[in-house]
This record gives sequence, structure tokens and C-alpha cells, in this order.
Amino acid sequence: MTELVKPQVRGTVQSSVRADTATSVGLMYWMSQAGTMIAPWWSTTRDHQLRNFWKDSDHFAGAMYMISAKLTSVPWRVEPRDMSVRRYIKQADHYNALLSEGIAFGKGWEEFWSRFFEDYWCSDNGAFAEVIGAGNPSGPIKGPVIGVANLDSLRCMRTSNPIYPVIYQDLDGKRYKFHYTRVMYAAQMSSSAAEMNAVGFCWLSRCINAAQELVDQTIYKQEKIGSRPPRQILFAPGMDAEEVTGAVRMANESMDNQGLSRFAKTVVIGALNPDSRLDLIDLASLPDGFNEEVSNRLGMYIMALTGGFPPRWIWPATSVGATKADALYQHIAGTGGGASRHLNMMRNLIGGNLRGNVHGLGKVLPKSLRLVIDYQDDEQDRMQADIKRVRAEARRVDLEMGMTTVRVERERMLQNGEVTDAQFAQMELEDGRLPSGDDVLVVFADPESEYAELVDIGIPDPLLISQNDPEVVLVAIEKKRVEVLNAIAVATIKRDKERAEWALKSLDHLRSLYEAEQALMEVEEESLAGAAEEEGVTDPAGSTGNNGSSDGGSRNSRQVGFQTEPDELPEE
Repeated sequence: MTELVKPQVRGTVQSSVRADTATSVGLMYWMSQAGTMIAPWWSTTRDHQLRNFWKDSDHFAGAMYMISAKLTSVPWRVEPRDMSVRRYIKQADHYNALLSEGIAFGKGWEEFWSRFFEDYWCSDNGAFAEVIGAGNPSGPIKGPVIGVANLDSLRCMRTSNPIYPVIYQDLDGKRYKFHYTRVMYAAQMSSSAAEMNAVGFCWLSRCINAAQELVDQTIYKQEKIGSRPPRQILFAPGMDAEEVTGAVRMANESMDNQGLSRFAKTVVIGALNPDSRLDLIDLASLPDGFNEEVSNRLGMYIMALTGGFPPRWIWPATSVGATKADALYQHIAGTGGGASRHLNMMRNLIGGNLRGNVHGLGKVLPKSLRLVIDYQDDEQDRMQADIKRVRAEARRVDLEMGMTTVRVERERMLQNGEVTDAQFAQMELEDGRLPSGDDVLVVFADPESEYAELVDIGIPDPLLISQNDPEVVLVAIEKKRVEVLNAIAVATIKRDKERAEWALKSLDHLRSLYEAEQALMEVEEESLAGAAEEEGVTDPAGSTGNNGSSDGGSRNSRQVGFQTEPDELPEE
């Protein structure tokens, strides 16, 4: 992060960013009314009240638990950005164990993120965590990270300085200034006001009124049902207050004697005049137009909307009567909204962005590692499979019609994220091209290139295939391949390993050309030998043609010797 942030700090015109640890303490009590039962935004008092409020809201607490359980149970793993380096694989194994079992002082992954989400959702100030490692506590971490632990959001104060973004006050009263490498923090809907230091507006703040209504309904039902209020009073007009009070007291004593703790009977108050009419006062009816089911459903809809999650995740009854298309739309809205944003936040805080050979902003993992979160989702997988099938069919048609090339289609696949950089390079090398698009043989043409030493087989002009002896060149290539394979085995830097792998592919491609040349020469020799043999058989004088034959030569020699023997000469 140093190389990404420090140049920005030096170049900005914002004095608050360039300051050491500006805190904007005087503006902690920014006034903006939001919710009639909670202090205005933003103040530490409001965050205290939000922390206490959600524990009294059954509906919001249930929604929090459901979403927290879903997010913390999503499968994840730490893996090397370069799978070919064994040292990185060992590092990944170590951090897999650390994150799953060691963080939060041994409580592990689920416990850490459950606490982090509680502050993230119920505190406008956001959630904070300490990244633990060696070195001066007020400076950057030295060496690897050894742990991560939650920090109390109410004890964390944001600053405007990106190098020291958080000040923490411990239980012993001491204050600690955290270097950016030692703290993870996040807030929802961060304020754009410069003086607020990115204080947010949390999920509970966004639905506080709806949650309060549901709490009020629960209290109302408890008071109506749980406290044994009188259901109704049947009385005669003209009675004074003392008579009514005495009658209600006697009725309560009678119900106590009957053991009634929740249900109350009708209180009947008589009159001395037998001709008096009786009036009925209903005390247990609900307000006009009140529908508990509709009220609860709308309240949960608001909670789901403000949290960015599908309503059926926190209130399954919403899917009753809905069409498949409605359910699918809700699902897509959720997976592309709140859930994805939370998972991306978790991944980026721990291990930085997925793309690239290294990361710059991850707080826990080394730059050589990344955190992969495998969000298993049947609907999403099905949609992605359908998209890939459509794209593959379009590529096939375009290639058959000659409207595109294999390399162009691979570049599109790389751009769409269907293949990785390493997979793209491997496919191109298999086709005899470098990732840049050049033929792999160009590495033999430039003696000053970064591949020159790796492909130097000790033969000048190795590309003049028809002028070199294939047997000699093939032996030289085989020796060089062994050297390059050893270089691949001992390489610890990704770039060095890539160069060696590409050089090996170049040697293999050159070897295939010389093997083809050698095979062609063998075919030509066999053809000439066959022609010579055929010519030697059909010549009545026993001639063997241009190349001759040892057997034919012997036969000719023997024939010449027979004709020149002295005893065979004719007499005079």
C-alpha cells in the first residue's frame, strides 16, 4: 500500500489529509435527525443507542443472524497467485490455518467476521480490526502478519490522515495511533463531508423507523396479551368512578383466585335500578385497519431493501404466491448487491484484489497470495453456464466463417474473465506464439533479448534449418532443454519462471522443425536408394546407376576379372 498511497498524500491539496492525525472532534455531534427514538446522526451517543436497540428488535436481530450465518459460511481458501512456486503453496497452507483457526485470538473465521459485521451493520462509525505483527506498534508491520482481532467500534476514532487513519482508546485509558498496515476498517455509505472522516450510515440507521415500528407492535401485543388486561367491561350507565374501580378490583381478585395469568374475563358491573340499560366497552380490540401480517411483511421488506439483500433471505414467507421470475429477480438483485459487496469487502481487506500478480491493499496476506471466496450459487452458476454456452457457439460460428481468428477469440475470453493470464499464455505457447502474439522462434533472432541466454544452443543461425545438420542441432537442443528445465525447477520469481517456460517452448518448437527436416532427409535418402536399387536390377550389364552398389561392384569386378584372365585369351 505504501507505493499506492504515499504519493497521493504528498501530492494532494487537502490539508487534513497531509496533517499528522486530524480528528475533527468538534464535529462529532453533527445534527441530522434520523429516527425519533435514536439520537441524531452522527454522535457516539447514537452508536451506543444503536448497539443497545438491535438487541430489543427481534426482527432485525433475526435478519442480522441469518445474513451473518450465510456470509461467514461461504467457502473460501487462500491460494498462491502463482501455483508453480512451491514456497507460495506452503505460505498458502499456513494462512489457511491462521485465518480459519487462529484469528480473533483463536476463535477463528466465523467468530471474527460475526463481530465485524455487528459493528458494520449497527454502528455508523463502522467496524474495526487490529492487524497484529512485529515491529513498533506505532509504525508499519515488520515481517508476516501473525493475527487479526476485533476492535470495539465505540473506542475507535477516525482521523483524516491515511497513514494513521485510526486512534484507539483501550480499557486502561491509553490511546494508540494505528499505522494503516495495522488496522482494517470499513463503514457503509461513508459520508462525503470532509470533516466527517468517512463516518457512515449503517444498515440499522437506514431502517431504524421500520424496526422501531415492529418493536412497538411486539410491545403492544405483549401489553395486550401478556399483562392480563380486562377484555371488556359490561356496566350500567350512571355509575360513578369509585363504583367502577371497586368492581374492577373485585374482578381481578376473582381471576387471581381462578389462576388466570394471561387471559382476562369480562368485568360486569351491576346497577340497583333494574330498568337500567347495559353498555359494553371493548378493551382488547386492535386499532382500525391494523393487519399484523401485512405490517410485519412490509417491515421486513424495508429491512431487506436497506440491507441490499433479497427479502426471501430474511423473510421466507415473501416467496409465497410469487412467480418463478419474481423469485429469480429477487435472487439476482441480492447476489449482485449486498451479498457480493460484503464478500468483496472481506476479500479485499484480507488479501487485496483477485487480479494481477501481486496485490497492494490487502492487510493480512503476503503479496504472493490471494483470498478466493467460492460463493456457491445454483442460479448464478446456471446463468454463467448459459452465457458461456452462447459465447462458445458464437465463437464457433465466427471461426468457421473466417470472421475472426483463434487469437482474437482468446483475447476476448481473457477480457471477459473466462480464462486467466496464465491460461491464455499457455494456450498461445501451445500454438507456437508468445503471449505478445510473436512467433516463439523470434527469441532465436535477437541476441540481446531476455531469452538469449536461455535459448543459446551454441550453433550460429539455428533458424537456417536446411543448412544445418539436424543430428548435431537436435543434440544441442536436448542439452539446452535440460538446462532450462533445471532453471524452471529452481526459479522463485514468477517472471523468471515464465521466461524459462517460454524459452522451453521455443526450444521444443525448434526441435520439432529439425525433427521434421531430419525425417524429410531420411525419406529422400530412402527414395534415392530405392531408385538406385531398381535401376541396378533392370540393367543387363549389371550397372547400379550413379550411386553404385557393393554387391554390383563385386559382381562387375568379378566379371571384369573373368574376362581378363590370361588363360581365357584366344590363341593366335
